[in-house]
Amino acid sequence: MDLELKRIRVRHDTTDGLLQLSNRLICNTAEYTPRCLENGKYEVKIQLDNAQKRVHLLIIRSNGRKTVGEFVAGNGVFKLKSGSIIVGDYVTWGLCIRSERRFNELTEMFVECLKKDEKIFLEIV
Repeated sequence: MDLELKRIRVRHDTTDGLLQLSNRLICNTAEYTPRCLENGKYEVKIQLDNAQKRVHLLIIRSNGRKTVGEFVAGNGVFKLKSGSIIVGDYVTWGLCIRSERRFNELTEMFVECLKKDEKIFLEIV
């Protein structure tokens, strides 16, 4: 699966984007500009945290093993860790709503790919 994150509104503090699959919108995104990932290709992996009963959608450099970011559910961007990308529905600069719902939909989509032994890639442009 090849996802594309198109950054469409970039300001000094917030970056808004569109997460797409084959030019079809999956959800909107929000990032904290000073901590954004660089444009490029990444791999996405799912990690289960059984202790907290949470799923992590990790973003990894396509040529390495180190986690550099993560898709997250949330609203505003200002307290995000480096490389974090909020998923949801756009409201205004740096703010998404229905984030938990979009995160769960994204997780389900990724799980289906893994069942088919497909790798998940993210291209940030």
